[in-house]
Amino acid sequence: MKKLAMFLLVMLIAATGINAHEGSLGLFTSSSADDCDMAVPPFSPTNIWLMYIRSDSGPDGITGAEFKAELSTAQVQWLTPTWAAGTMIIGDPATGIGIVFNDGCTGQGSPTVYIGTLQIMSVGAPAGWTMHIVPSPEAQDPSSIWVSRCDANKTIHPVLGGWFHDGEGNCNVEAESKTWGAIKNMYNN
Repeated sequence: MKKLAMFLLVMLIAATGINAHEGSLGLFTSSSADDCDMAVPPFSPTNIWLMYIRSDSGPDGITGAEFKAELSTAQVQWLTPTWAAGTMIIGDPATGIGIVFNDGCTGQGSPTVYIGTLQIMSVGAPAGWTMHIVPSPEAQDPSSIWVSRCDANKTIHPVLGGWFHDGEGNCNVEAESKTWGAIKNMYNN
């Protein structure tokens, strides 16, 4: 049965073309972008780093991003975000935001680009709450999360949204550099 399930999963991935993605906006516990979960202490300001992760065939560097950060509970409150130096901000992460780097293309040749730090505080939130990056309803095209490429027209490019989990051990950033590694990791138990 396990082999049949694995075969069907592989066929589904091959048929839908989702075996690789073209970048993401992720939420991490530090600027090293290697962990997306931690036990958030109550009533203590906590920083969550927002990073663009290039991945597979994503844009090499970006000029901006458009997204919304969504919390799973009202018992986590937004504090003051800090944005990368030289950015222009329109909107708010909780309702929809557009960010543009004033110096143009940022992060060429790097697998990650620091966008900002979202500061939050738990005020008695239940264990296991989450924060997700989702499309901005304020975007000109609210069908996706967007970054803009480093080309003359600053062409928008859809990317995946990341997540942050309250509690240790709730998030696996990377099993291997390819999606197939994540599939193999599911069946190693």
